[in-house]
Amino acid sequence: MPSTRRRTVRTTPPSRVDQAAALLSRLVSDSSGWDADTAARHLSTRLADDRLLRQLRARVVQAMLRLPLPSDARALATLDLALAPHGTIRPAA
Repeated sequence: MPSTRRRTVRTTPPSRVDQAAALLSRLVSDSSGWDADTAARHLSTRLADDRLLRQLRARVVQAMLRLPLPSDARALATLDLALAPHGTIRPAA
């Protein structure tokens, strides 16, 4: 008779960079409604950590070297604006 106990699978929780990558992916995935300034403002507000943004930018650049995708350019533009000195992002209209 088969056991009714289920085997538990232990996975490590996603890292902060993984979580930030998921957020960035959501921000740039809608190409029709994507705006670099708005996405950068949202990203820098949610993350508020320049080190994390730089790590995420490095991950995007590495991915672009392997297999460049159209969304990578939007992600890079968003990250560059989010990493720009404060006050550089244009205010929302």
